[in-house]
Amino acid sequence: MLVIDAHKGLGARAATAFGADFIWRHETRAPGRTISGIDAAIYTEAPLPGPTDPAFVERYHAGVLRVLAALGMIDAAGAPPAPPRPARRIVSGGNVDTDLQSASKAGLFIHKTRAGDTVARGQLLGEIIDMEGRVLETLHAPDDGWVVVLKRRPHVRPGDPVVGVAIADPR
Repeated sequence: MLVIDAHKGLGARAATAFGADFIWRHETRAPGRTISGIDAAIYTEAPLPGPTDPAFVERYHAGVLRVLAALGMIDAAGAPPAPPRPARRIVSGGNVDTDLQSASKAGLFIHKTRAGDTVARGQLLGEIIDMEGRVLETLHAPDDGWVVVLKRRPHVRPGDPVVGVAIADPR
């Protein structure tokens, strides 16, 4: 789970209180994104396909209670304790329309990492294969960082975004 924290101030306080695995700061704001225009906002994403996972629902509920307590909107005694591990702070452009590695070949994208994995520059992230299993293209980590976006459905066409890596936030 990650929290997107576009800037600083109230949004940063809320993102920290939420207790996600990652706090992903966007260096720029993608045009046309409503939530990106609000400095005091955060939004969350869960890396799960398919049906709702009750464990993630509980994590979101606990996170919202922690945010409300941190902002003085409810009594802190009513909020769950912070998770044992603080969020990893990461940064990238944040525009998933343009900042991801894209397929240059049509085929099946077979990921070799999972969302949230730590990766090293040059590490194999995935392969695009044809229907006979021949590798058409390999995708490698451009930097040391974490896999933050990973295409879930294997079928790809040239230009389809398939994987994104964010780096440690130096701030």
